[in-house]
Amino acid sequence: MKKDVIPNILEIVEEMKKMGLWPSQLNQPDPQTIQRIYRLEEDILERTRELSLPEKNPEDRLDGERIKYHIESRKKREKVDRKKKIGWKKFNKSNFTHLGKGVSNYLNLQDSDTKLLEEHNLPIITDAKTLSQLIKLPIKKIKWMAYHRRTSLTNHYIDFKIPKKRGGNRNISRPKPILKSVQLIIKNMILDKIPMREHIFGFRKGISIYDHALVHCGANVIINFDLKDFFPSISFNRVRKAFMKLGYSGEISSVLALLTTKQDSKIVEIDNKIHHIYSSSRYLPQGASTSPIISNLVAENLDTQLLLRSESFGFKYTRYADDLSFSSKAQKPNIKGMIYMINKTIELHGYKINRNKTNVLFDNNSQNITGLIINSKQPKIPRVWRRRLRAAIHNYSRGKEQDPSELIRILSSINYLKTTHPYKIEKYLEIIENTDFSTKS
Repeated sequence: MKKDVIPNILEIVEEMKKMGLWPSQLNQPDPQTIQRIYRLEEDILERTRELSLPEKNPEDRLDGERIKYHIESRKKREKVDRKKKIGWKKFNKSNFTHLGKGVSNYLNLQDSDTKLLEEHNLPIITDAKTLSQLIKLPIKKIKWMAYHRRTSLTNHYIDFKIPKKRGGNRNISRPKPILKSVQLIIKNMILDKIPMREHIFGFRKGISIYDHALVHCGANVIINFDLKDFFPSISFNRVRKAFMKLGYSGEISSVLALLTTKQDSKIVEIDNKIHHIYSSSRYLPQGASTSPIISNLVAENLDTQLLLRSESFGFKYTRYADDLSFSSKAQKPNIKGMIYMINKTIELHGYKINRNKTNVLFDNNSQNITGLIINSKQPKIPRVWRRRLRAAIHNYSRGKEQDPSELIRILSSINYLKTTHPYKIEKYLEIIENTDFSTKS
C-alpha cells in the first residue's frame, strides 16, 4: 500500500467532519478498512484502463467470447443433477425436441398427411422413430448431423472451389461420408419419386439439354435468363416448406431440411483446437445429391407463374436448372413487356437475375439455348465446338497428346456429340481404337 494513502484518507475524514458529513462520534476508519478502499480503487483503475484500450480485432474477441460461452454452458449442463433429468432424457432421446435456435419452431407440428404421402407414393414418416428406420441411423446420430449449431469442433461438409468457364469460381460443398449416405437415401426414397412438370428439364432422368432446346426450335425470338447463385439463394425455410407441401409434418420436414442444407462457417483456433463459427442462416449446398431435385420443388411456384404469364404473351417457357428460356413464333411479340414481366416475377419469388447472361436472340442470328444452336428444325452443337473436338482427336491419334485425362475428355465429348450428330460417333471411336502409341516415336 502506498505510504501517502492513510494520511490522505484521514485528511478527507477531518474535512468531512467540519462540513458535517461525517458524524463526530464515529471513529476514524481503521487501517484494514483503508486497505480495502485502496484495493477497490486500484481494481477500478485497472478495469478502466482495460476498457479504454483499443481492440485489435473486435471480431476475434466476439468469436472467442462465443466459444467460451459455449464451453461454459456445456460445463454447467454437465453439473446438473442427472437423476432429476432421467424422465426428460428418455423422452429427448426418442424425439426431436430441439435442433437449434431459429429452426426448432415447427418441431411441435407432428401430424403428417398420410393420404397425401400415399398419393405421391412417398414413405410414410410420422415420427422420429420411423425416420430413424428409413435413414438406418439412431436418432442420436440424426440429431448430431441435423443440429443447427453456433459453434462446433466438426463440420459435415468439405468446402472447395472450382473455376467457372467464364471466369471466377464456383463454391462446392461436398458432404462427408455419413451425411452423404443419408442424403442419398432421402434422394432415392423420397425425392426421386416426385414427378416433375413438363416444362422442367433440369435434373430429370432421361432428359437432356437436347430435349430442352428442341422445344424452342423454329422460334422467331428467344429470350434467355440466368438465375444468379441459384442454390445458395434457396433458404432453409423454403426447403422445409417444400417437404411440408409433400405431406410431411413440420417436425419431419424440419429434420429433412436440416439434413439437406448447410451453414457457412469460419475457422477459429482457440487453445490449440479448431472451432467452427457458424452463420445463423442455412441454404441449399451445391455439391449435395439432394440439392438439384429440391431446387426444382422450391421453384415450382416460380415456374407456374412464369408459365401462365408467358402463355398470355404468346411465349413458350422452359427451365433447365438456373437457365430460363422463353421463345415465340409471333412476327411482332411484345418483347419489352415480356422482359418486364419476367424480371418482376423472378424478383417476387426471391431470386436474382444474372444480368450478364440475359440476352434476346432473333432468327436472323445464331440462337443458342444451353449451348445448342436451334436455328434449324433440330438442335445442333456449335461448329466451333465440333472443330475443336476433331482437332483433339487428330492430335491424340498422332501421338501429340498422350495424357490419359485427355482421352477421358475426348470420350466424354464424343458421347455428348451423340445427341445431335450420332452418325459421326463410329468414325471418331474407330480412330481412337486404332491409335497405337507403341509404334510412334
